[in-house]
Amino acid sequence: DLIIAVGARFDDRITGKLATFAPHAKVVHIDIDEVEIGKIRKADFPLHGDARAVLLQLLPLVGAPDTADWWSSGRRTANYSGITASHSMKLMR
Repeated sequence: DLIIAVGARFDDRITGKLATFAPHAKVVHIDIDEVEIGKIRKADFPLHGDARAVLLQLLPLVGAPDTADWWSSGRRTANYSGITASHSMKLMR
């Protein structure tokens, strides 16, 4: 598992009992407040900085996603709920 936390705090309201919260997951923790990174939950990949700036720097590393299945799922949901396809596409964009 992979947790990507952007500006999130790993307090008990988020994790519940910390020892049982995704114990084997790797954590990417992005935060502008360096003190918060790894404060409660170890960050395997600590990234300090403004969320927008950090995410823009990461974008070229992951490439463009294949969203065909996502769009297909949205169309099926729209058809099932009676929303017109053109209306649902406007909602999803």
